[in-house]
Amino acid sequence: MIPLGSVVVSVNGQDLQTYLKEQVMPYIASSTQHILWSTAVRDALDGKPDTTAEFTIETPDGKVKEVQVKRDARGRKIDYISITQPQSNGEPFELKWLDDDIAYVALNTFEKQEVVDQFKSHHDEIVKSKGLIIDLRFNNGGNSAYAGEIISYLADRILQGSVWKTPKHIAAYKAWGSFANQFEQLEKYRPYAEGTIWEFGEDSGDIVEPKLDSNHIVPTYVLIGRNTVSAAEDFLVYADSLEHFTTVGEPTYGSTGQPMFVDLPGGGTFRVCTKRDTFPDGREFVGYGIKPDILVESTLDTVRSDKDEVLERALNELRVKL
Repeated sequence: MIPLGSVVVSVNGQDLQTYLKEQVMPYIASSTQHILWSTAVRDALDGKPDTTAEFTIETPDGKVKEVQVKRDARGRKIDYISITQPQSNGEPFELKWLDDDIAYVALNTFEKQEVVDQFKSHHDEIVKSKGLIIDLRFNNGGNSAYAGEIISYLADRILQGSVWKTPKHIAAYKAWGSFANQFEQLEKYRPYAEGTIWEFGEDSGDIVEPKLDSNHIVPTYVLIGRNTVSAAEDFLVYADSLEHFTTVGEPTYGSTGQPMFVDLPGGGTFRVCTKRDTFPDGREFVGYGIKPDILVESTLDTVRSDKDEVLERALNELRVKL
């Protein structure tokens, strides 16, 4: 009914872009525009159980087709069929060898100590490589200490992590600052009322010491994308000064920082990011994503093919260097 590679043109009679802006995006929390759109597209056909999704598609051969699908997936087994896309193997760590003595290492999470242990256990193999590809495209973050531990084996210098600041709220100062236009003596409190006063972290800028006795310095290409999140972005901040590192792919998720969890009546929760991280030199990436050195954008043709264009581009660049 829906040929692979079809494009959703409209939903409930509205063109897709308008529908996403009016019916989907208002319910998504994202400070990063490309993630807002990505999430909206993913959730475009969501709805209440047992209702009907009505939408229009354009098939790969150019035909326009009306589709109605009942939302009845809950509670039953579904056989999915989809276009083959680059994806992780589901394991925290993966190592495989490519041509020309190039090692491919996927770090798919920083949530588990296991990823560090696996990296260390394969370290003697990895150091035999003449070139290295590290895949962070499906790493949704976790513990920045794990990221720092791994990159210490790939560094030839001291690395500085992200620096952070947190909004400073003093209730009385905020109230006084709201009257700064009327009373000159209250001008110094204006930043509190405007929310532009910050407390900088005393331990801002974690330091990673390189393991010089066992480090591995070869041309290294890091694959990144919209699912490179949080601690995985911290990994990239550490790597920013390494001249033998090159990033390839799409901008990252653009979100990190300590969340505060709040319970809601009825059993729900929400969380709020309580600190803002930047590169050590002040460059922002929260709300923007970390841009790759070599941009490889996902296009309709990319999605319809079974090629991993990001990996292929990194391989080509690496072979030239070697």
